[in-house]
Amino acid sequence: MHKGVICLTKASDKREAISNVESFLESYGDGKVWDWYEIGGRWSGTIGDGDSLPLTECVTVVEEWKQDLEAEADELWDKMVVARDKEKSGEEKFGMSGYYAARYSETKYDSFCFNSNVYDIDNNTNNPEEALKEPEQYFAVIVDMHN
Repeated sequence: MHKGVICLTKASDKREAISNVESFLESYGDGKVWDWYEIGGRWSGTIGDGDSLPLTECVTVVEEWKQDLEAEADELWDKMVVARDKEKSGEEKFGMSGYYAARYSETKYDSFCFNSNVYDIDNNTNNPEEALKEPEQYFAVIVDMHN
């Protein structure tokens, strides 16, 4: 499955931004978050004219893509409880509770994961507020992750 993520990083130009993002993504490969990725890919053009732009040129897109992490964590928790109840009742032998528990943990504890939409790699958070306070210091890079 393909997933787009907008990575935010402090950089002086497009090349530096892409290099920062590729260095960051390196430790999340081999199925931890992605099995392969490419800059842009099927998400090319999502943030504007290019796959790496100054944040000042794509603030609106970043605002649209950012997540309500508390609401998402609550939704995953509810799904986990329902799945676990089905497992306990015998309705499902191998349910999805473990999957939802893992996704809940990633979301609740602000980890970079396959569900991330916008991730500030310098502040290690799914919340782009710090970058949005200083957009002139940041670049946005759209990444097509596959897992």
